[in-house]
Amino acid sequence: MVCTGSPSGSTGTAKINLMKARSRESTWRQRNRDRGLCSCGKGREPGRSSCRKCLDRQRIYCKNQSVKWRKSGKRCSSCGRKTLLLICDICRRKNNHRRNRNRHLLKGEVFLHYGERCSFCGIENPRKLTVDHINGGGHRHRQNIRKGGGSEDFYRWLRNHNYPEGYQVLCWNCNWMKHLESRILSEEPKAIKKREAIQVLRRDVFGHYGMKCTKCGEEKLDVLTIDHVENNGAEHRRQLGRLGGPSFYRWLRKQGYPKDGYQVLCRNCNSSKSSLAWEP
Repeated sequence: MVCTGSPSGSTGTAKINLMKARSRESTWRQRNRDRGLCSCGKGREPGRSSCRKCLDRQRIYCKNQSVKWRKSGKRCSSCGRKTLLLICDICRRKNNHRRNRNRHLLKGEVFLHYGERCSFCGIENPRKLTVDHINGGGHRHRQNIRKGGGSEDFYRWLRNHNYPEGYQVLCWNCNWMKHLESRILSEEPKAIKKREAIQVLRRDVFGHYGMKCTKCGEEKLDVLTIDHVENNGAEHRRQLGRLGGPSFYRWLRKQGYPKDGYQVLCRNCNSSKSSLAWEP
């Protein structure tokens, strides 16, 4: 009997070749992203990370996935468990954990290039640090990178452009104070009266909840915030019609300054509290 070779051996070789091809394609796509292009090598759409053709392909893929989910008897598109959503809670938690881990690794890589302490006060806690535009214009720049994008998109842009100059590391308190000091304020009587009313409102609110941060003891009124103890601030503001800043302070005053569920935190401690929601 003549042996003609094992079918499983040829299958294994094909799988290895496929894995190598996918690895080469992944490297090529990442090289395009590092050059500021779409992963396919074409120019990006303004404010997006992909070209128009890839964006259309992604939209069609998501639509087909939704149709496939409905036809499959409403099962998770990742693990196949029965669920009322496209992805079950278990897979969603896994995806969120992986996304948070990658975000923290990216943030650490950025701080490794620009500095691991605040350029003004010297604080070194990475959960209280951010990257600041030295010459201002940070909000406009982030909107140009991706409309509605956050810090993760900005950090990825810095890495893809080989960490350009013009940026520095600041803590959230120093970043906010720099913003307040660089503002160009209107001298019209109506604008001055509005700013004074807001300051009176803030002093009234923090006079009831406390005039210093409950974590670190910071007493600068300009960097103090009202924090939701149960971490449900976004959901609460959404229920109130997306109230924020002075509007939220007016709501607290109208409700008689409820004590349960609120505390005073500075911007540094508020930011580090949200970062502590995920541990690497």
